[in-house]
Amino acid sequence: GASAAANAAPPATSLGDDDKVEQSFQIHVDNLFLVRMEMIAAECMFNSLNVLSKAHPASDSFVYFTSTEASKLDAMSLVQLGMVIALRKTGNDSVDESPGSSLDFVRVVDADYLRQTWDEWPV
Repeated sequence: GASAAANAAPPATSLGDDDKVEQSFQIHVDNLFLVRMEMIAAECMFNSLNVLSKAHPASDSFVYFTSTEASKLDAMSLVQLGMVIALRKTGNDSVDESPGSSLDFVRVVDADYLRQTWDEWPV
């Protein structure tokens, strides 16, 4: 460990108050201290976001289905008028199954149960 004399601020003869504070800061705050503070702040942010993501009512609002699961669902019985749903529109049969891939959010305004189609408005 360093001696107390090595950590003590040098005597300020003609330094102003701002210069004293800055010099004292430079002596007592080093890179290791800043890394530790950033790590503590990051842990606090992570923990608070973790709590929010588990406790927020919207965390259970989205259910993602793979193309195989979606092909077996009777979506007409699940979706009701007025619901906001996310549609993944693709131009071909290949479906990117990542949750954030090209979703359009729409509100279902009408349903034709014979043709199994919805009329929707963009949200």
